[in-house]
Amino acid sequence: MTLSGSVPLPITPSTSIISPMSQVEVGPIVATDLQPELGTDGPKVPWPQRARSILLWLMVIGAALRILRYLANRSLWLDEAYLADSVLTFSFKQLLTRPLLYWQAAPPGFLMLQKSAVTLLGTGEYALRLVPLLAGLTSLPLFYGIIRRCLGPTACVIAMLLFIVLDPLVYYSAESKQYGLDVMFSLAIVWSAMRLRDEPLSGGRVIAMAGIGILGIGCSHPSVFVLAAAGLALIWEFRRSELRNRLIVIIILWVGLFAAEYFLFLRPLTHHSGLAAYWAGDYMPYQCLAAIKWLGIELYGLYHGYATMWLPMVDAAILATLLGIIRFWRRDRAMLAMLMLPLIFTLAAAAVHAYPFGSRLVLFLVPALVVLIGAGGAMIWESFVPGRRIIPSLILASIILPTAARAVYYVLIPAKREEIRPMLEYVREHKKSGDVLYLFHISEIPFRYYQDRFGLEENRGGLADMTWIFGQSGDSDVSVYRADLARLRGKGRVWVLITHPRAVGGIDEEQLFPAILDQWGRQIDRVNAFNACAILYEMKSATAAGK
Repeated sequence: MTLSGSVPLPITPSTSIISPMSQVEVGPIVATDLQPELGTDGPKVPWPQRARSILLWLMVIGAALRILRYLANRSLWLDEAYLADSVLTFSFKQLLTRPLLYWQAAPPGFLMLQKSAVTLLGTGEYALRLVPLLAGLTSLPLFYGIIRRCLGPTACVIAMLLFIVLDPLVYYSAESKQYGLDVMFSLAIVWSAMRLRDEPLSGGRVIAMAGIGILGIGCSHPSVFVLAAAGLALIWEFRRSELRNRLIVIIILWVGLFAAEYFLFLRPLTHHSGLAAYWAGDYMPYQCLAAIKWLGIELYGLYHGYATMWLPMVDAAILATLLGIIRFWRRDRAMLAMLMLPLIFTLAAAAVHAYPFGSRLVLFLVPALVVLIGAGGAMIWESFVPGRRIIPSLILASIILPTAARAVYYVLIPAKREEIRPMLEYVREHKKSGDVLYLFHISEIPFRYYQDRFGLEENRGGLADMTWIFGQSGDSDVSVYRADLARLRGKGRVWVLITHPRAVGGIDEEQLFPAILDQWGRQIDRVNAFNACAILYEMKSATAAGK
């Protein structure tokens, strides 16, 4: 089989070779003639074979990037700790029957996998992030399986190179949330649909696609958009074959399962006032002009957002995407439907305020955009003759190189999110008898995870001998924070722990709290980490502070 997945071109004695780089149409894509090229040192390995080797090495590099990010073992940040509280303290049954704590939302299949991981491997960060890591690693061969069936060699290399280095795809392979599984199942669904296109009468492949769809519905909320796209594309393509009736039965099964999941798990989330308020900006406005503006911002955000693609040179990527759409429109419209319809369906859901279109919730759309960028990038590259490809080189470099450089940087200096663990270790090593620990209100749940695993492991953090004071939320009202910190007057040595600063009302608590406490005490120590700090004060008595 060729790299594109089409039937290899037979080479016979009568085959005429016009030039070493002659192009021949193979199915819906263009593939280079597989006859070995003659070089000064003998036959040269043809480009499709070299591309296949490059792709395999790129997958190895992609796996290494994901494993290294996982092994970096950064501290759990706020959202991870929120979900970890439910995963660790709820039973399997409770995870399926009770609302998750702290406004959290996750598909039931993912929760079962997470609970299984911590039951078997313990309560640590590695156990909590193992399922996302496995999803990220599985996504690599799935993506390869897709692009080898729909892209030529050059496009495959461009797409795979971008896919392995995109930081959000690497990051969510090492975060204890479900977004890595969203990516994996979106790829698995498209991959299974493409395999079914190769052998539409294969009963095994029909069953495999049905099974992947069932798992996707249980483990990934947005997989329903990809299933709808793949199912409709296949029904249209095989509308005159017996496969159509099988597909209709499968889709009816999927619809039934999704309906059950909706009424059991999703419907309560759509009525959750906290979640609705948090994601309000990612629902399409009902006013026409506002909706148009919102659409432009959100589509641009797919490329620029730190939780989706995080590309510095967005315009070049958009150009490549548009060219990729044109290429698929000309050669494989069913495949284009599988790539584009999930985005359209997600936008439609955002228009009726059923699913937010933004940030990590649309990470599952990224692989389809990468495929289109690969196709468009190859179109740009092939539009210029060898030796005159400075312009396409610059365009492709502007898309890939900054992201690749970021990937290398994070290998050398692992990415951080909210480093509460080293702050707690510092406090434990430097505390004295009678010390007080004040925790910024947002820091409470991550602190409880590291101190005693939410009551499951007594005094794991070694801070049980300290008096804990949990702060109150001041929103954007400085006077509320001032009144809350006034409780520390006369407490002697007080450690003030702040994580997740600047999250409420634009206030920088790392600057505000010392400015307030300096009026009532003397700062004697401070240690900082990424988005976290611990400050030690010697607090005066209330009488002395008032003088």
